[in-house]
Amino acid sequence: MEQITEALSRLLVDKGHIESKDFYRVSFALEVVFSNVISFLVVVILGILLNAVIELIGFIIVFIGFRLMNDRYHAKTFWRCLWMTTATFLGPVSLSRILPMAYVVHFVSLALLFNGW
Repeated sequence: MEQITEALSRLLVDKGHIESKDFYRVSFALEVVFSNVISFLVVVILGILLNAVIELIGFIIVFIGFRLMNDRYHAKTFWRCLWMTTATFLGPVSLSRILPMAYVVHFVSLALLFNGW
């Protein structure tokens, strides 16, 4: 991801759309935007393919809440972040299909409690 955003930033500098002093700032901003959009699209596509639209909506609401928190975990690479985001979505979706809903509600409540909500 870093190589792609740096190449795009270099192109923006070469075309005169940004100044060279802003190269790293723009490259980092593009990396953040692209990684968030790609992660979001992967989860949305999986939600649609798995016919888990209700779970997808719930995940997005909770995930946005976690992303707004100041003190949160950041993966070291884009691929690790994508993997963790996907696993965070697929885990509860899989559990909701295996366990009765009453257990899922209790599990989610405990998870939220331990995460400081």
